[in-house]
Amino acid sequence: MASGGKEVESLVGMHPEVSEVAVAGLPDMETGESVKAWCKLVEGSSLTVEELKTWCKENMTHYKVPKHYEFIPEIPKNVLGKVQRRLLQENDPLFKQQ
Repeated sequence: MASGGKEVESLVGMHPEVSEVAVAGLPDMETGESVKAWCKLVEGSSLTVEELKTWCKENMTHYKVPKHYEFIPEIPKNVLGKVQRRLLQENDPLFKQQ
């Protein structure tokens, strides 16, 4: 999912109320892997997960739309500023269920 993940991140990041986004795959019993987007919203945003899901479905090719979404206060990064997707994956309940 590596190259496609960057594209999905930039597409989800185009939403005016999303300030940062990280995308990664999680284990999925039906498909093997499903995409999750962890989003940091702009300050004062009242965006809901359902609203973001709907926006993504309307503005992205259907197979690129993430299946799962989570709003988090900060996207974890290492000292070089690189997003730590593995940290997000390993701490996700869906990842722990595998």
